[in-house]
Amino acid sequence: MDWAESCSGLRDTTLGRLSPIQDDPVEAACFLSLIDFTPVLPILLEYYCEAWRSRHPPEAMLRLVAYRMVKGFAYLTDLWRDLKARPDVALRLGFTRVPSYGAIWHFINERLRAEGFDRIRVAVLRLVEEACAKHGSAWDGRVSVDATPVEALRGDREAAYNGYYRMLCYLVHKVVDCTSHLTLAWCVAPGDVDEGGLLTALILKARGFGFKVREAFMDNGYASPQNYASLWLMGVKAWIGFRRKARRGWRGKLKTLRLRYRKMHRKGLLSTKATRPLHFDPKPERISLNKLLLALFLTDQHEYVGAYLRNLSLKAHRKMGERWLKKYHGKRNMVEGSNGHHKTQLNLDRLSAKGLEKAKSHVSQVFLTEAIVAYGRVQHGTTSNLTRMAELI
Repeated sequence: MDWAESCSGLRDTTLGRLSPIQDDPVEAACFLSLIDFTPVLPILLEYYCEAWRSRHPPEAMLRLVAYRMVKGFAYLTDLWRDLKARPDVALRLGFTRVPSYGAIWHFINERLRAEGFDRIRVAVLRLVEEACAKHGSAWDGRVSVDATPVEALRGDREAAYNGYYRMLCYLVHKVVDCTSHLTLAWCVAPGDVDEGGLLTALILKARGFGFKVREAFMDNGYASPQNYASLWLMGVKAWIGFRRKARRGWRGKLKTLRLRYRKMHRKGLLSTKATRPLHFDPKPERISLNKLLLALFLTDQHEYVGAYLRNLSLKAHRKMGERWLKKYHGKRNMVEGSNGHHKTQLNLDRLSAKGLEKAKSHVSQVFLTEAIVAYGRVQHGTTSNLTRMAELI
């Protein structure tokens, strides 16, 4: 039986085979062969000077990247040997002949690189989001944020030792959608970079890609006044865990904010050319609370703004009790599950080369594959359990 015949049964029963409750094994190359990459092909072709002169179809190369990550080939040599030993796999992926090792290496490391892979990933995710919305499972803007370690190779000078995880590593920081469990935005940094300092950039990155973010769930590592204040300014409600016996901060009391406002006004910081059009009254009692917070934010009093917002969150935490914790942990744990999924199903923590750029390339291929699998599922009628890969072999 040739590859077309072997896939025909899957094509005829696609909806059943890709059901989130099915455990029937599906050959990875056969699954990828059913995905229509036409909507993202124009973006992919931008990485070719003259696409018509390419020896191999660009969409086949894209399928090959996903195939590599699903099958767990850490090294390109292993992938290439697999294709040489099983040329029918190359046919299923869309090749007319088995690509050379050099062609595969050039596509991944020179033609697209991490930036190209991520650009395609975002385009694919937007298509997945549109499909989910049409089927009544729209993403609601709730996200979970966290960082997970990826152990670096011994002697990697661009990685850094992390005392908490006790390893030389990189940290993969990411924003995960709580509805679809898909990664919206990510970055890779050495293991000693504070995760809290990257929160604002990650949220802005997700929004810059066109994804809605209105609530963010994080652990206490993100509980800096700057993060509370920045998320408030962006209109994002922060759900950040509290340590035991957490107390309200004095900087966050309304009386303290008003005193600070008067001080900023006396210094002339609220009557500069930039702030004059906002008409800040000298007396804080005459302005709204939001305008008071905005004034303090614009004068770099982030600690006071953040302290007030943290106090509000702590008050809600104590008032709601178990209801607050149930909502927080339910959404916060989404990113923990995502980390485990990426490491067990897509070998996120299996670096095969040294250097930050190589780490970014590896991570970009992991998240691109996640998006491609989700895209394949929504193209065939499944809008739940989009990250599921248990049936792919």
